[in-house]
Parts: sequence; C-alpha cells; structure tokens
Amino acid sequence: MTTAAGSDVAEWTYIRRDGTPMPVALNVSALRDEHGVASGFLVMASDLTEQKRRDAELHQA
Repeated sequence: MTTAAGSDVAEWTYIRRDGTPMPVALNVSALRDEHGVASGFLVMASDLTEQKRRDAELHQA
C-alpha cells in the first residue's frame, strides 16, 4: 500500500484525559492499493504545545 500523493495537514485541538486542551498538527493521508483504490487512512498527530509556548514567548519579547 502507498500513501496518496497529497496529504492534508491541519491544526486541531485534542482534549487530554484531564480535560485540558492540547494543540496538535494532524496529518491525514489516504492509503491506496496497487489499483489506486483507497483502503484506509494514515493519521499522525504531533503535539504543538511547546511550539505554541515558544511562539508566545517570542511575541512578548
């Protein structure tokens, strides 16, 4: 299986078990078989908490 030519990346907010928000970069790619038929999706989420914190510090400086 291969991933689709273009994946979609967007910023989302996950909710942690304790109820606090967690910003994530969500990357979604379609998985296709040898005939090009979509057979599933590959989803990867990256925690953006530290990046957001650093960005806020830079804007305050």
